[in-house]
Amino acid sequence: MSSVGKYLPEIVDNFQAKRKTVAWWRRFKQNRVERVQEILDYYKGNEQFKSEMAYLKTYGADYFPYDWARNKNVWKIRCGGKFNNPQRERYVIRNGKKLFLALTSYSQLSFEQHPKSPHAYFSTEFYVEPTDCFVDIGAAEGMISLDIIDKAERCILIECNEKWHHSLRKTFEPYRDKVQIVSKYVSDKNDENNITLDELLKDVKNPVVLKIDVEGMEDQVLAGAQEVLRRKDTKVAICTYHKPGDDIRFKEYFEKLGYWTEMSEGYMTMLNGEEPPFFRKAMLRAKKK
Repeated sequence: MSSVGKYLPEIVDNFQAKRKTVAWWRRFKQNRVERVQEILDYYKGNEQFKSEMAYLKTYGADYFPYDWARNKNVWKIRCGGKFNNPQRERYVIRNGKKLFLALTSYSQLSFEQHPKSPHAYFSTEFYVEPTDCFVDIGAAEGMISLDIIDKAERCILIECNEKWHHSLRKTFEPYRDKVQIVSKYVSDKNDENNITLDELLKDVKNPVVLKIDVEGMEDQVLAGAQEVLRRKDTKVAICTYHKPGDDIRFKEYFEKLGYWTEMSEGYMTMLNGEEPPFFRKAMLRAKKK
């Protein structure tokens, strides 16, 4: 059998996956027509979001209403998987590494970390260094940890949702000597299902970088990290779009603790039934001065 014949099922499967991803994105934009109109009506006459409104009016629903986000070309993304594998384990190639998840999910996640994205965790002023322990709170598929796996001394991935556990183990099998996966909620208490950062990191001597994306439970994470946040070498990237006003509140919180802070560039559009404001700052980065 020729090499083409050998891999033909996988080639066809990948083509179909990419076609389905394109179709999904088109349906997403079409199904959000009423939501976009609600947003445009709410901000009518508001000059602050003039460019974001113009984008939505022209191109329809988009979490990131900026020109850089228009090029959602999944055909350039390398992906694969075992065609005859009953578990249908899919992966994409990201920076030369296998990240186990479906292309549909990856297409959006990859845009979240564009350098100009409101959801980007890192910047020219905020990054992981070789001696750091990176703590991925709300790791999900583990893409962020995979991005920095060669930069940090160690990584701790915390994900309570069991649906991600198998793919996380597959993705980080080559790095098992420096990766720990914790299957608990990060909270303000310690019990069978919950753990605080103060407890988890009590024996970690490295500088720590906390990435916090926990769907609105950020306050509980911070409440259980009082000792960690007092350290002189702690850095934090925390989501601020899950609840209205979190951007202002978390900025004040960290600055009172003596942290330098910066907000990510631009705004995210709230398209999934959230209350106003519909354009929200998405990421706060903080480190000790």
